[in-house]
Amino acid sequence: MPAGYTQLFLWEKRAVAWRGQLLRLSAGHAWGKSGSVIIADAQGAPVRFGTTWPIRFAVHDALELSRQINGAVLLVNRLREVFWH
Repeated sequence: MPAGYTQLFLWEKRAVAWRGQLLRLSAGHAWGKSGSVIIADAQGAPVRFGTTWPIRFAVHDALELSRQINGAVLLVNRLREVFWH
């Protein structure tokens, strides 16, 4: 990958929700204020939204979003970020 003005992220999967149901909850590193939920848009491209903390509230938000969109939501924790220049 050529260097440019971009960022590289290392994400840790923490939970998977499907249609309002929790499919998987994984242990991991400490949950900070850098979590996100990821959904697919109408074309299948990923869309990322920031979440709340502590993690129990982020899981609740992921479940509620999954119920509202009647689909899959991935809850992730950002472990590392590198500016690639």
